[in-house]
Amino acid sequence: MLAGGEPLLSRDWLYSVAEHKELLGLVFTNGTLFDENWYNFFENHRNLIALFSVEGLPERTDRRRGLGISETINTVMAQMRNRKIPFGISVTTGCHNIDEVTSEEFISPYIKLGCRIVIHVEYVPIGISADFLPLSQDEKARLSEYCNDKEKNDKAIYVSFPGNEEESGGCLAAGRGFVYIAASGSLEPCPFAPCSDRNLAAMPFIEALRSPLLESIRSKAHSLREGVGGCSLRTSSFNL
Repeated sequence: MLAGGEPLLSRDWLYSVAEHKELLGLVFTNGTLFDENWYNFFENHRNLIALFSVEGLPERTDRRRGLGISETINTVMAQMRNRKIPFGISVTTGCHNIDEVTSEEFISPYIKLGCRIVIHVEYVPIGISADFLPLSQDEKARLSEYCNDKEKNDKAIYVSFPGNEEESGGCLAAGRGFVYIAASGSLEPCPFAPCSDRNLAAMPFIEALRSPLLESIRSKAHSLREGVGGCSLRTSSFNL
């Protein structure tokens, strides 16, 4: 996964990743930098898939991301559909918009435009002041059920992230299932847990994976429990 800032500003990095045909890369973008060169890039490198970041109905997306962004995204999607280039959407999902983003009014236009991947990124708070936005446990279960039901009826893949960690065998961060590389080179267990004791500028990736921090998380993964925001790693970080 290649995510923000804006990945399309890192042209060299994207071209480098694209050469690894055996890897599938999801590129989270706001869509504003798309031009003929980028259409050609994604058409010729189909192992990379653009995911357009939206917040809900057009008004909500424009309110958070800027006036006219929703229309820009729709225009880019139409171009990609005409070229038969696969794409999807990424939706920041919290208690403030779950009704909206699980409605047919929201998703139907994107499916008609050709969207084939829908990733609900569950809101995980960074500070105490944002604790009112995450999904409740009931809402998380509802979102998971929604994704499962939609996959049966739509020609699209639906994913909620982090999702139900218990169903997937506990927290998958720290290299059990994935790991996060920050722009600084810091190797972090997860995008939702910005802590690190190793940097890839100073050592090979394999060596960094053996860091005491990541090994501690991996050894305790099955004992971590979800808290506010659904991220068990953030809830348990002070006990690692």
